Amino acid sequence: MSCVDCCKSSHEIKEGRFVGGGLHGIHLFFMGEPDKARRLKLAHYGDVIKIAELMDRAGLDLFAGLRMLHFVTRLYERGIISEQDTDGLKLRTGDFDAYLLLLEKWLHREGIGNYMAQGWNAIREKFGADAGADFEDGTPMARGGDVLHDVRWRRYDHVFMLAQTVRPKPMQVQQGASFPAGEDVQRDTYWPDCNRSLQDLRRDLIEKSGATEEDAARIFTETDFNFGRLEKHAEDALGVCNSLGICTAGPAWDWHPMRDIPALSELYSAATGFEITPGELKRRGEAIWNMEAILNVREGIMGEDYDPPLLWLQHTEKPVQIDAGDYYATDWLGRRVSRGDILQWLDDYYDERGWDIKKRIPSREKLSELGLEEFIGIVAPYLD
Repeated sequence: MSCVDCCKSSHEIKEGRFVGGGLHGIHLFFMGEPDKARRLKLAHYGDVIKIAELMDRAGLDLFAGLRMLHFVTRLYERGIISEQDTDGLKLRTGDFDAYLLLLEKWLHREGIGNYMAQGWNAIREKFGADAGADFEDGTPMARGGDVLHDVRWRRYDHVFMLAQTVRPKPMQVQQGASFPAGEDVQRDTYWPDCNRSLQDLRRDLIEKSGATEEDAARIFTETDFNFGRLEKHAEDALGVCNSLGICTAGPAWDWHPMRDIPALSELYSAATGFEITPGELKRRGEAIWNMEAILNVREGIMGEDYDPPLLWLQHTEKPVQIDAGDYYATDWLGRRVSRGDILQWLDDYYDERGWDIKKRIPSREKLSELGLEEFIGIVAPYLD
């Protein structure tokens, strides 16, 4: 309804114990990723849909919910959680009925479910098991919350990874960098099989996201691009789309017709009568992220709070086992990355924003530039 895409999905269970049931409005392809439903090892698709339906009706975040079911089950199998902790419930990976009973405890805050309902930190404090540091069974954490995607399973998520470090769980505009590089990254593809070239990324930055040639010159070389600097401009464009009510899918996927800052500036001008250039509209998006940072500073969130999830840093040294063998963290071009590379991306991101790199908060100069002088007093004590 009222969207140029018909992307809402509807799933019906055609066979099995839950025949006739279903789920509407959730893309279950997300649940096929290794760090979500696939790790539950449920044998029948109807079981997956049923658990998703119950979580959706209860208002639980589906991604976090699936991960927590997996993590608590594995803690039981590893002997960290006992049968006494589960009130006699025996948890086994792939056991749908056990998952269902555990979910009921969670929803009613009974026994171990009370700790699950309080979140990851409560599980850690009660059982000494930190999901954010458990490489085998845990989930990446940023500021106490799990992030949307897990780069241990997706080679091409390095820009997404940076995005979720600074803002856990939103969908980000990634200038198409979420798609894998083609065989020839110099080729001007535009875009067969969603394999992108550097030319595609550079053109998209300027033509669709409102960035300038000067911006592109700081980000791109003939053979590479700076991940951290690109993310800043991607987020500014996202801020615009969010403010104008553009569906999340719009700014996330490069082929979406509404992911176009120049076009949106024309539409905004025509609809409101207030003329605005693409560059000024993008600056409004930049101001939004600065305001978010100001609110975080007011609540004491800054500096190390924005460190990358530990599991991602561990992945530079610990491999995940896949069919092809050991798989380490790699970037968009397929190169293995180090802990230092990831931290440098983060520094580059804050430098591109014009913020204090170590404190990771807006500078006085940046707030003045964006017309946000009245909020300088909030960040000033931490800049002195």
